[in-house]
Amino acid sequence: MVSISSILRLLYFSFYGSGVMVSSFRNLYFQQQGLSAIHIGLIAALEPAVMLISQPYWGMVSDSRGRRRTLMMLIAVSAFLTLGYLTPVNVWALAGLALVLSFFRSPTGPILDSIVLDHLDEAGGRFARFRLWGAVGWSSMAFVVGRITNYFGISSAFLSGALGLTFVYFLLWRFIPSGKSHQFRGKALKGFKTLIQNKALVKFLFTIFMLQLSAASIMSMLPLYLNQLGATHAQIGFSFTIEGISEIPLFLVADRLLATWGVKPLLVTAIFAYSLRLILYSFATTPLFVLIPQALHGVCWAFFNTATVNYINEQVPASLRSTGQTLFTAVFWGLGSAAGNIVGGLMFEHLGPAMMYRIQGVFALCVALYAILILPQTKTRHTPTLEA
Repeated sequence: MVSISSILRLLYFSFYGSGVMVSSFRNLYFQQQGLSAIHIGLIAALEPAVMLISQPYWGMVSDSRGRRRTLMMLIAVSAFLTLGYLTPVNVWALAGLALVLSFFRSPTGPILDSIVLDHLDEAGGRFARFRLWGAVGWSSMAFVVGRITNYFGISSAFLSGALGLTFVYFLLWRFIPSGKSHQFRGKALKGFKTLIQNKALVKFLFTIFMLQLSAASIMSMLPLYLNQLGATHAQIGFSFTIEGISEIPLFLVADRLLATWGVKPLLVTAIFAYSLRLILYSFATTPLFVLIPQALHGVCWAFFNTATVNYINEQVPASLRSTGQTLFTAVFWGLGSAAGNIVGGLMFEHLGPAMMYRIQGVFALCVALYAILILPQTKTRHTPTLEA
């Protein structure tokens, strides 16, 4: 019989593999539909703006009504809505679809993290050893979808992404136990207020918001930059493959570094890496050069993701785990991405991508210095360190 640990690893692989199929080519698809960089930046800003509502809402629903049940419903709706990109439409319809899809898709990642953390509470294991399978899925599917779109066009990425989410739904339905609803049913809003009154948590959320003001344009504007540099679809897909592969060895060591350093040094290291990565983008003259900063993604994301998930897990009780993780996502991927994508779209259009990335890299450096001076150090409480 297949173990739950193996299924959770496969869930991460499938979930992030389906995500890269859509995210790596969606903005290029928008550009082919006649949208400007400003329009694309505004659409990219609409989605995270919705997260400010959807993340805490679905987090509270998930904690009170069951995480597996909530996640299955969100995955099913997201798979159906992803197919909406198959029909070319105008900018307003694309914006509306992005808005609705963000409401249902954006909370799925942190809820999946919460399900994994629940499993680790009982069975033991290291979070990063599970999460690295998302990087494997991201890198391998980025390579595959780059070639699929070369033969069948960009719209095939959306069909592939929807099929990937359908497989995620099947795994949840067939193999993951229902779990339990937590004790604070009917008190979700009170629990949310408790979290935002935590001063250490608020300082942490402000830090990651400031980082995303600069880092948001990596995902939203890099495909456009690569296209401007003359990259093919296969080269764009390969750049995201390098991005995903770079996470794998760093996730393997992230938990050990977290145990040695603590959350704050690991987070600061990730922010410094983001700063260097952004500045390096600004010197690119060919698609090949972009692979250098893409390879830094492992230090950026593996360290950042491990630090933030463990920090939130430390700051919130188990009954509010999904609420805490979705609150982080609302601030980072929601508020931070909304502001970052608007600013990034304007800078891309008026200053060009090279100057945009250079300014953002310097700003990220300032965020790292802020984190060193202001962010409080904490004693990291790990998930159990037994191997699962």
